Amino acid sequence: MISYLLFTATGFFAWGQSAKALSPWPVPVVVGLGLINFGIQLGTTGVVSYVVDCHRDKSGEAFAAMNFVKNMFAFGLVNYINDWIATQGTRNVFFVIGGLTVAASLTTIPMYIWGKRARSWVYRKGIAGKA
Repeated sequence: MISYLLFTATGFFAWGQSAKALSPWPVPVVVGLGLINFGIQLGTTGVVSYVVDCHRDKSGEAFAAMNFVKNMFAFGLVNYINDWIATQGTRNVFFVIGGLTVAASLTTIPMYIWGKRARSWVYRKGIAGKA
């Protein structure tokens, strides 16, 4: 997840800054979007590996939940990002998205430290069986 954080956040920050500076199109598209997509591929691989390793019996439901979140994010982008960019500007929007990426990525640190204990608690309490 460290590589996901580095590539994706850097891509969002680079895209926002280069668009604000009116850089030639290859900078935001090739560099920014390239870093974002590479980071997303690394993050997706990490998440899928975690789900299959730790929650094999609930992996179908987990993938459905991940797909739902992904689709809701896409819905939000399609319906709201144009107004957001028009209001706050490209740089600010992509810096906020980059900051949200950093914040979401930092939540993996507690799971790395206490994840085994959390999974054990979920199974002992039967929470996974109720889902």
